[in-house]
Amino acid sequence: MSSVKDFFLNVRSWMSELVDGNLENLPTVRWKAVAGRFDKLLQLLSHATAESSTEPARTVVVQAMTVLQELLPVITKEKFVQDPNDPISFHQCRSKLLDLWALMLRVLDLHFALLANPSRRASPLLQSHELNAFYNSLRALMIRSEFDVSHLLLDSNGMAKCTKEDVQIAVRYRRLLVHTQILVQETTQMPGLPVQTLQFQCAVIATSFFRLPEIAKQVLTSIQLSTSEHASIAEHLPGDHLPIYEDDLSFQNSPQRSSFDISPLSSSSSSSSSSSSSSS
Repeated sequence: MSSVKDFFLNVRSWMSELVDGNLENLPTVRWKAVAGRFDKLLQLLSHATAESSTEPARTVVVQAMTVLQELLPVITKEKFVQDPNDPISFHQCRSKLLDLWALMLRVLDLHFALLANPSRRASPLLQSHELNAFYNSLRALMIRSEFDVSHLLLDSNGMAKCTKEDVQIAVRYRRLLVHTQILVQETTQMPGLPVQTLQFQCAVIATSFFRLPEIAKQVLTSIQLSTSEHASIAEHLPGDHLPIYEDDLSFQNSPQRSSFDISPLSSSSSSSSSSSSSSS
């Protein structure tokens, strides 16, 4: 991916994978069977990014990676059982997965901050294979069916329903996807990014296309789909299985951004603008 053309070809590839991929026929797992390991992982990641921590962040990250590697098959290749007789466990499951997403973004923020500091370039927080595990996990979290609002809005009879917890999850999901998009924008200016980071950026843009409708038009314009590709993807907007986010779901609490600059070669002024917008 040495050019803008290659970058957006990879975005197109990820979009096609999201359209063609079947996220439903996955093996299932009960949350209670893995909850303890997730709690341990969350504890370690929180400790690694805590300013008050007396233990080196790198040391804690190494410990966290051991747990993450154990949970990677669950995160990427299994879905959690939605038991109507145990809605509390399902809500806890979704909340913890979003907690994991948020903490992983914090670790990545710290990792890229260290890389941006010339005096610390020799000691990155995440090694290459650890970055792969982080990116694989985040890609899976972004598209998990537990966050697909269109599923949650229908009961077994096809009647609309939506609990307060569902709305809370939908709002948190959207906020995290927006912040992930911001991270992508802010790291595009960094020189010498590894291939896995560029691939992750492509995956985020492709996912945002489907789940952040306000940037869909910009993505379509940038990647220059053929007529047949456009028609194929358009069938899924809106689709039967893709979440549609409306203003009446209290998304006014999402980070306010007037635009999303998705170009991998955006100007430095755009990047600094993104930073100030996200902090405001």
